[in-house]
Amino acid sequence: MPLDIRSICPACKQNKFKTLFSLPFNSKKMRDFLRGYYKNFSKLNELDGFDYNLLECKNCKFIFQEQIPDYNLSKELYENIIDRNDSLTKKNNFEKKFYRKLSYEVNLIKGIFKKENHEISILDFGAGWGFWLNFFKKKNFDVSGYELSETRVNFMREKGIKTISDLDNVKDKFDLIYSEETFEHIPNPRDTLIRLSSLLKKNGFILLRFPSNFLFKYKLNKNYIPKTDCAHPLEHINLLNKKSFKEMIKETNLEIVDLKYKFNPSILNFLRDLKNIIYFDSILLKNKLF
Repeated sequence: MPLDIRSICPACKQNKFKTLFSLPFNSKKMRDFLRGYYKNFSKLNELDGFDYNLLECKNCKFIFQEQIPDYNLSKELYENIIDRNDSLTKKNNFEKKFYRKLSYEVNLIKGIFKKENHEISILDFGAGWGFWLNFFKKKNFDVSGYELSETRVNFMREKGIKTISDLDNVKDKFDLIYSEETFEHIPNPRDTLIRLSSLLKKNGFILLRFPSNFLFKYKLNKNYIPKTDCAHPLEHINLLNKKSFKEMIKETNLEIVDLKYKFNPSILNFLRDLKNIIYFDSILLKNKLF
């Protein structure tokens, strides 16, 4: 079967849910979205008989897609169905487009660790094409990238970035594990977070960024149309928030740290910053082990 069914909450492992929204994958609304967004999705008919179900856990209120791509479909989705050239083109002028954000993150990381850049080891979990890592590599940070896509791994290696493709064989420990727009795609975010926490140095940090689902629940009515939002069908299978992370860190030595945003004083940049916070959320987790 191309889709797996999640029968327990990915955040708290309980099994009592409420269905917030349901739409067959062979419905016109869903077909129109999938055909319009995925130009290379030739096996769309294989999704017939499955449903796009958004469930809310009655215990922790975590919202997630119940029926998600299995390993083979997931690999096909991110390696072939999503157009590689289009994905890479979107990263053109990456450093110029996101310079202010990147500079903020450099200052945030330097402020956390208070040591020389080359002494700070960073793992980017879900590194993609490695543009974020390349920026930090130029700043003399000790960087490594974890990525499953062979195409993207090879691209990073050509840039001289150290890559990891199997977390189980990682022997190193890191000061910081960074992950941007990755956890919403992972079938088992709780188990993944537990594994990542074991790769932290004492007093290490995990910094996560993910799509905000603020007030999204109230948009789910009969008129809702699937789109590239925080519940993007087949891709954004977890709707993350700080409360869900409180559940996921219970079996770790992690604690949530207050992450204060610094707004740029100019009106234009303030509005840009505000838009970024509305559409994306962040959480900073600290390893409590000393």
